[in-house]
Amino acid sequence: MYKKLTLFLTLMTASFSSYAADTEINLYLISIENELEEGANFKLNNIIQSITAQHTPAFKANFSPVKRTLRDFWHDKHSCLFPASLSAIREKWPEKSDTPLLETIKIRTAIARVYTNRKKSDFKNKQDLKNRKIGVIRGSTLETFANKFGASVTKATSEKQLFSMLASNRIDGALLYDTIAEKYFKMPDYQHISFNPSLEITRTGTRIICHSFPGAEQIIENLSRRIKSLAHKTS
Repeated sequence: MYKKLTLFLTLMTASFSSYAADTEINLYLISIENELEEGANFKLNNIIQSITAQHTPAFKANFSPVKRTLRDFWHDKHSCLFPASLSAIREKWPEKSDTPLLETIKIRTAIARVYTNRKKSDFKNKQDLKNRKIGVIRGSTLETFANKFGASVTKATSEKQLFSMLASNRIDGALLYDTIAEKYFKMPDYQHISFNPSLEITRTGTRIICHSFPGAEQIIENLSRRIKSLAHKTS
């Protein structure tokens, strides 16, 4: 799997490089802290490792808290966003539905789950979120789902803060995508974190989204072609 992702980002970097050597394209990164050494086996961090290790003049990775990352992406019309999906973005910001955006085909599936600080999760269904103290990342699309199911929402600025709140029992559960949460299961401070595998709050395809700037359609087309080719070779 890691070889697959590394190869994909090698091809991805080449696509950006071929676009315009003198044009810098910002890639804004959602829910990924710039602490790469802590997540050597974390799939999304492996992707970022590949990007930064093969940095070209045409491509720049941007790390920042979720709320600022999304704000910067909306303001920067010559940029891309990862990981994301167009459907989730449209649901979170319906007022921006007229903003032209493009997306690649799916890279992997992200599943939103409720994580608890106990050996066995007591969340059986979505209705169990009602009136429970649920932690989310401030500004994330999952904040909408927590409110939808009547949770008492507590907002954190980072995944690290959210899991710290969970470990100290300041919240009943943390609502996160598994692509983000998987990093913390490897850490000794969070050995008692659990989730109900049969409970999925939502799922989405992880993709790269770009504004519709000059050359973006070709970039998206090239990336999607390579993702598809890569998936075919490794299936």
